[in-house]
Amino acid sequence: MKKLFFILFFSAIILDAQNPKNIVDSSGLKQGLWKEYRVLYTIVDDDAFFPDDTVYITNRTEYKGHCLVFEYIGEYENGVREGLWHGYYSDGIIRRIINYKNGIPNGVLKYFDIKGNILIECFIEECDSIVSVKLFCGEGNICDEIKVKKSGLLREIYME
Repeated sequence: MKKLFFILFFSAIILDAQNPKNIVDSSGLKQGLWKEYRVLYTIVDDDAFFPDDTVYITNRTEYKGHCLVFEYIGEYENGVREGLWHGYYSDGIIRRIINYKNGIPNGVLKYFDIKGNILIECFIEECDSIVSVKLFCGEGNICDEIKVKKSGLLREIYME
């Protein structure tokens, strides 16, 4: 019986440690694992063009509605994003993965479509001003590889 109690107790601690806490320290800085939501307001009509197919039907968004909800999970260290951050569509399918170093995207960056297929992949390095970006089509096949300015890529990430 004691063995079962300890197994359940420590399992609960481990599971709880993986849940976002959204903690702000005494200095007002975000710390630890966070879950954040981003609401994108759009007006959708039959003639609308969506190059990245972000319009979809789920229990939280409507095709003819006015907003899309994205969820982001990752770590904050002293008020800035640190390490891998995962973004999800409102139905739970992975949308993007971005690695942060001192609050700036640095390292792996991947974007996925609404079915979870990879669309874009690149590796951002601190010292580079140009980033090589792989564009995918279909079931993970590389369609093209382009070079973009790092400043433009970062701007797109932050504006999203």
